[in-house]
Amino acid sequence: MLDRLFSKVNLENRGVTVSCNLCPLCKKDMETTHHNLFITCEVAHRLWIKCDNWVEITLVRHNDIAKHFCSFYINGLRKKAICIWRGM
Repeated sequence: MLDRLFSKVNLENRGVTVSCNLCPLCKKDMETTHHNLFITCEVAHRLWIKCDNWVEITLVRHNDIAKHFCSFYINGLRKKAICIWRGM
């Protein structure tokens, strides 16, 4: 939420030389915190859905990182799902 992860774009902004700033998963867009891990990368999105299926829950995926993480604290999720998601 604070955009402090070491994405390729964040590394470039901190003066680190990066040979290619494309997302290593989809290779279609720049690797940013927003794109790669959480929101807009189609490969990461499919991974999130597989994780949801693994813990047997259905969640709406948001385009806002704060809302995305808040969705893991929804009342009514099974204890197992809450424990796994918070651990991840």
